[in-house]
Amino acid sequence: MSDEHQRNSGLLSEFDQALLADPDRRESDARDELVGNLYSRLYETFSELEFLYMVLTDDELQRVFTGPEAMQSSLRSRCQHTLAFLYTGLQSAGDDVTYRLQSAIEDAEAARDHNASVTIDIVTQPLLPPEDVVQALKDGHHDRVSAAEVERVWYDDSIPPADVVAAFTALGVEDLTVEDVRAERAGTAGIERMPAPVVVNVETAVESTPDDESVS
Repeated sequence: MSDEHQRNSGLLSEFDQALLADPDRRESDARDELVGNLYSRLYETFSELEFLYMVLTDDELQRVFTGPEAMQSSLRSRCQHTLAFLYTGLQSAGDDVTYRLQSAIEDAEAARDHNASVTIDIVTQPLLPPEDVVQALKDGHHDRVSAAEVERVWYDDSIPPADVVAAFTALGVEDLTVEDVRAERAGTAGIERMPAPVVVNVETAVESTPDDESVS
């Protein structure tokens, strides 16, 4: 393959990923330098995504996001985690995330000759303390906790592994052991934010008439 056809694979090398995932190197000069370089890498990547959005046809976009059957759910789950990354990053920079989301949807619909009326309400409240989540699960009050709260219990080192096993057993998880919990926590020690499980193949059916092409 000629040089002009060469491309890198992703933003990060295997070395970069190992460095960022190593909890013992969070204060290292190498990590600090890498994080400092990510702005330009992301800028270049977003510029390429912007380019693809402008030049790919609808059929080509569908082909890209459908992909090989074995990889469909993988790509879609990563899209959701990427949106979470963008949301968190924009928030930390003091940007108006709601405006960005609304404008992006409106622009995308306008490109397909649709007007869009978009309303996004983001209402936040603190998660329950992990110990309260564990107790609620043990007591069978599954409806009182969210999926995010349940997921956090698994990785929260303040919760003894035995309590995690008891809580997930109450949820119907079978054959879970204390060793399983410890092994999972050890394998994710360098993770700052655990990606929550994602529902894949979510489809929406929008009914419209020739006189009313709005989507809300």
